[in-house]
Amino acid sequence: EPLMHPRIFDLMDHAVKSGMRTALSTNGTLMDRKAAERLKSIGVSYVGISIDGLGATHDRFRNRDGAFRAAMEGVRRSLESEIKVGLRFTLTKDNFMEINGVFDLLKTMGIHRICFYHLAYSGRGAKLRNSTLSNQETRQAIDLIISRTSALHGDGFGTFRAGAKRHARDSENATFFLNTARIAEQQLGFFLLVYVYKGHQQSE
Repeated sequence: EPLMHPRIFDLMDHAVKSGMRTALSTNGTLMDRKAAERLKSIGVSYVGISIDGLGATHDRFRNRDGAFRAAMEGVRRSLESEIKVGLRFTLTKDNFMEINGVFDLLKTMGIHRICFYHLAYSGRGAKLRNSTLSNQETRQAIDLIISRTSALHGDGFGTFRAGAKRHARDSENATFFLNTARIAEQQLGFFLLVYVYKGHQQSE
């Protein structure tokens, strides 16, 4: 968690003053009013707060009661400080059925960006291979993301963006996700941003 670093604000301030676009990826639990106001004054361009489901699902994944509530408080503090904020959501078999609820949350809280990620098999993620979505589940998830994103635009929700990213090492999954991305592009155009990582290549 970057907000645990004793010099995180100094480092981000230096980055901004050096002309770098500076964003923060955080679990949100340490984003109190003071931290949010400090980030705003520094000029941080974006804060992405990670969730792994709604309520108990997120708490179970993070192994901490109250983690979801604390993350949502971090979102509120960011919005109150007029920082651009979005959610980051890693799709697994344990949480992809909550996509609808996550979109409801976005609309209720006035959050205009979310990035969906597929599980990367690195670090502790290597132990979660069995939680990876199948091709069919991936397609179901992407179809739902497309549908809900389109509906938000139809409701006049402004410049809402949903993105889906895949870190894939095996060619079969990478090819499937890329094909799904092309279908999404045909249906939604710029409303849905889908990236596929395979080796050192990136398609978008």
